[in-house]
Amino acid sequence: MPDSKHTTLTFLILILLLAVVLLVAPAGAEPVQTNGTSSIGVDQTQELKDSAALPAPRHIFINVANDAGVKYNLDGAALGGPDNTYYIKADNGGLNELHITSDVNAPYGQVTTSGAQSGTFYVSNTGGRGSDDDIILLVSVKGPIPDDFSFHVKSSGYTWTPSTVMNANPTEYHYVTGVDETFTKSDLIYGPQTWKPGSGDLPLYYGQDINDASTAQYLMFIDLKAGNMKPATFPNDTLINNGALKIDYSFTNLNTFAAFNGYAWCLSTTQGQGITWTNQPFTDAASGYTVTGIPRPTTTATTTVPTSAQTTAITTVPTSAQTTVPTTGPTAVYTTVPTTRATTIATTVSTSVPTTPPVTPTPTVQPLVTNFTANVTAGQSPLPVQFNDTTTGAVQSYFWQFGDGGASFDQNPVHTYTTAGTYTVSLVASGSNGAQVKTIERYINVTVPATPTPTVTMAGQIPNHYHNYLHVANDEGPRFDSYNNGTYYQGQDNGGLNAVWLTQNLSTVQGQKITTSNKSGTFYMMDTGGRGWEDDGLVMLAVNGTIPDDFKVHIRTSGYTWTPISKNLRPTIDQITYVDGALDETFTKDDLIYGPQLWRPAGAANYPIYDGQNMTDTNNTFRIMFIDLRAGVIGSNTTAGSPPLQNNGGIRVDYSFENLTTFAAFDIYGYCKDSNAGEGISWTNAVNTFSQISHGQASIGSGLCVIGVPSSTAPITIPSATHPPTDPNGDGLYEDLNGDGAADFNDVVLFFNQMDWIADNEPVTTFDFNKNGSIDFDDVVLLFNML
Repeated sequence: MPDSKHTTLTFLILILLLAVVLLVAPAGAEPVQTNGTSSIGVDQTQELKDSAALPAPRHIFINVANDAGVKYNLDGAALGGPDNTYYIKADNGGLNELHITSDVNAPYGQVTTSGAQSGTFYVSNTGGRGSDDDIILLVSVKGPIPDDFSFHVKSSGYTWTPSTVMNANPTEYHYVTGVDETFTKSDLIYGPQTWKPGSGDLPLYYGQDINDASTAQYLMFIDLKAGNMKPATFPNDTLINNGALKIDYSFTNLNTFAAFNGYAWCLSTTQGQGITWTNQPFTDAASGYTVTGIPRPTTTATTTVPTSAQTTAITTVPTSAQTTVPTTGPTAVYTTVPTTRATTIATTVSTSVPTTPPVTPTPTVQPLVTNFTANVTAGQSPLPVQFNDTTTGAVQSYFWQFGDGGASFDQNPVHTYTTAGTYTVSLVASGSNGAQVKTIERYINVTVPATPTPTVTMAGQIPNHYHNYLHVANDEGPRFDSYNNGTYYQGQDNGGLNAVWLTQNLSTVQGQKITTSNKSGTFYMMDTGGRGWEDDGLVMLAVNGTIPDDFKVHIRTSGYTWTPISKNLRPTIDQITYVDGALDETFTKDDLIYGPQLWRPAGAANYPIYDGQNMTDTNNTFRIMFIDLRAGVIGSNTTAGSPPLQNNGGIRVDYSFENLTTFAAFDIYGYCKDSNAGEGISWTNAVNTFSQISHGQASIGSGLCVIGVPSSTAPITIPSATHPPTDPNGDGLYEDLNGDGAADFNDVVLFFNQMDWIADNEPVTTFDFNKNGSIDFDDVVLLFNML
């Protein structure tokens, strides 16, 4: 029969082991206070394990977080991607149509920074198309993110069956609740990353530095399952919320910072199927919405010691340590139990200790008092400000908001204000005993830099590729002389190559590249941009070579005029007037006041005057004039649903040359009185495919070149030849350079050896085989290939 004492001891050890197992909390459980409440001070956050940054800003397929998936499951099959995804195309900029706004009467939006954990905002439409078939919301959250984080969204807006007809707006639509769903931490499947998808690496929120890795966030996309509509496109209906999509949101346990961005999906547009548009996150045209969370303070869980005759023994076990627990009985027997995490263990034992336990003094924690200073609080933009934290108490984290949409988690950040205004600054400091916010209203005052008196170049080479004050050749001067100096200001800070086009065919609104020998003709200035119109159009005429004194060009224009109104509010049909003969004037050699130069003003340096121009050929320089067309351009997309406009809203330009003996090129420019880019010239035609692609566009470019008639059409004898050149096939090009009656390899050798002499002494057009307006090695190659 077993020893009874040994049996009893074994039994007690087993019971004690069972008690320890039951009392030791599992690795994933929350610590619990003895009064049954959760400890709010334990960090429940961990970085997401299954997320990954998006592979590229565009030409990607994305998943949505909705339980039901995407509303329109069409992109995968049509564009060669996975099922139940949307395709982000974003080839054409796409930053001027979609806006985030907190006020449906402010459709161009604003930057909103809120501390409210619930609220409402809208996604509006101001684009030329006038409607978006579906809106997708991008929610980005800065880590660390607690496991109990959640986000609820309810969307309300119009829905319809998307049309397969390009740019067709809906005719039957109804107002619905699009989505009403809660999302969690596990839905943040993308990131961490510092940028959002679009036509480039775009910031997630206004004021963010995407090169700062500390601003990285986790992302989810939510299909809001409704579209948006521009009221002007549907003038016969009173649209709820002015056609904007309404979004009601609420966060639970947002401890850091979140940002909202909108995306628009369409089935059939000029840009094709997929997502092309998102809200502009930078410049003074920015719109966006951010929410500051409530930091979770860190405190220590407490355990109450009973005052009964039985004492609760407290043992704190370090992670991955072994726990030594006393067993009951007259003799202390210790059992070693392996554990996996720091835990407070309580076991009840019989002992004769006093009923009042010893009192452990509670350490005094200095309360947080949040405060800060700045090295400068007023100045001209751009204004860099060094903020300095002066908070007292133990601080674990910082969160700054600068009032212009910018934010930082640094203790002492430097922030640069780029736009004039008065800004309220706040700092949230979090510590072991909670968080405190310090806000200073109207703390930073930024003013516009004093505008220097413009230096106007009256003649000669244009000084810069942008930021120029340009004279026009018109006898009346500029139609809009805002600077009282007879000029237009050409800004073009942001490319400006995707809105205006030159064409001879009104059905080809995105332009043509035209080369002609006709000395008179017609072309049109058209608009396909998101803004949809220019208050005025200008032509730049460039002429190369030696220009005869009797050179003339007559320009006659017809188009719509109106009185420009406030920023981004397009003229309505009843505000525009068609003027036949808005300009009817003859210009001469004396009006070619700019140059000689190889390039023309544009958003990029060294931009060519015409497609195929050799930008290193310093012998092929041009004299330039600017002509005010004295009419505006209205894009066809802007007038959808309105009566047809003459010339599809474009400016008609009739031209005729006299005594053009060399080569001339036309380019066009768009002026606006008040736009997101400010007042001035901000748009011009792209001349070639390469330049367009470099700016995220897809058109082949546009422009018009006119080949003149040399004053002497008879070439003279070329050095080392015995006879003047001849034109054996009568096509106007002189293939027989040595005049021996046949085009052969000897002519190619003569052309190569005397190319510079020919360029200086012969009629250019007779040897310009590639018709680019100059004599160069390409002409020699073409002659060789023609043999």
